[in-house]
Amino acid sequence: MRIVVVLSSVVVLAAVFGYAADRWRHSTESRPTQTRPKQESGADAEARHARAPEVFGHLARMDGHTEDRLSQLDERLKSIEAEREATQAAQAASANEKPAMTHAELGTWITEKLDAEPSDPERKARAEQQIAAGLGRVPGARLDSIDCGRRFCKAVFAQGAGTAPDIEPLIGLPPFDNGLFSTPDPDGGVLTVYMPAAGETVAGLYDEAAREVGESLE
Repeated sequence: MRIVVVLSSVVVLAAVFGYAADRWRHSTESRPTQTRPKQESGADAEARHARAPEVFGHLARMDGHTEDRLSQLDERLKSIEAEREATQAAQAASANEKPAMTHAELGTWITEKLDAEPSDPERKARAEQQIAAGLGRVPGARLDSIDCGRRFCKAVFAQGAGTAPDIEPLIGLPPFDNGLFSTPDPDGGVLTVYMPAAGETVAGLYDEAAREVGESLE
């Protein structure tokens, strides 16, 4: 009987130890394995440190290129905006601009001024003498008429064969030394020349006439 009890105890202890061993084995297998990080060798560390300036230099160049591109883009946008504003300003000015005055229209304006103000006999006589002295430079040309006021003169030249004379050789000589402009007759054979007096300019007469004509049209 004692032998049976002893054997039973041995079996129970074996079972307990077996169960405990199985539990320990399962817990060990299910526990995550902890791995130690791989130690960097001295050569790898030196190589990494040696490449650091190259990497940082590349990053710096990338930043520099990005800044350059952004700067170029900003300048381009400013240029486009300036061109757009200039175009708008030009369009607005063109919309408000009055048609340019022609030589014929300015001549008509001067003629009306001459008719409305007293003639200047002394200036007329002096201009006739000066023109006569220079007409030898333009063979076949003649002075048909001249009228002078305080601010300008109007002279009409003619030439045979129905062609308007070319008075270019007289340009720069008195009384044409203060500027002039001319309007050929539509039918040909006659050239009307307008000469501003001292203190006047053709450009100034254009501006004045354009203002007066523009105001009269408004």
